[in-house]
Amino acid sequence: LYDGAANGPKPLLFVPCGYERKYIEWLDRDLSSGGFVGEHDIDSDIMSHCQLDKDKGVMRLKSDPTHIVVETAYHYGLGYSHVYGIWEGGIISLKSTGLKPNRIWNGAITRTTIDIPGHGIVQAPRWYYPWRIETVMETSKKGKTYYNVNPVRMGQPVTPAVYQQAREFARLYSAGLIKRAQEEAPSASEVGGGPKGDDDIPF
Repeated sequence: LYDGAANGPKPLLFVPCGYERKYIEWLDRDLSSGGFVGEHDIDSDIMSHCQLDKDKGVMRLKSDPTHIVVETAYHYGLGYSHVYGIWEGGIISLKSTGLKPNRIWNGAITRTTIDIPGHGIVQAPRWYYPWRIETVMETSKKGKTYYNVNPVRMGQPVTPAVYQQAREFARLYSAGLIKRAQEEAPSASEVGGGPKGDDDIPF
């Protein structure tokens, strides 16, 4: 466990190295035993085969409503282990209400620039800065409160050693050599949050 407070003694420090968004298809645990069905590229037409469940706020396959489709963002990178004092590979997945801070985070990463002598201002590598993953209290439109993620960029770039480790991790990711295990199958109530536009359910 990591401390999500702004000044906690053991924060989750993360160096992002790769990023992808997918539509993940699950068996709804509310209606079946649950389980991973498959994943679809973000530019696929899977959503045209779905319809909104207004009661649960999730997208269900028209052909089989026990299947739900959940947009999920994955950040691949290095997390710092306070137990062993090392950086090791990991993945942060964000869905539902986590997609809003994900857009802010990913946008901040891609807009980060550095000034390199002889080259001018260029886009910084995704792994140039470490991020402190904090948690913040938010309130839904229905007045319910929940915690959400709040990535905060650290002031100093990573060290040369971590930079090399992160660049190698990014190379492995780009080559398709970093694989993720699927999370536990969710239920519609965990990822939906009610009618479209509501945001009750945390990430």
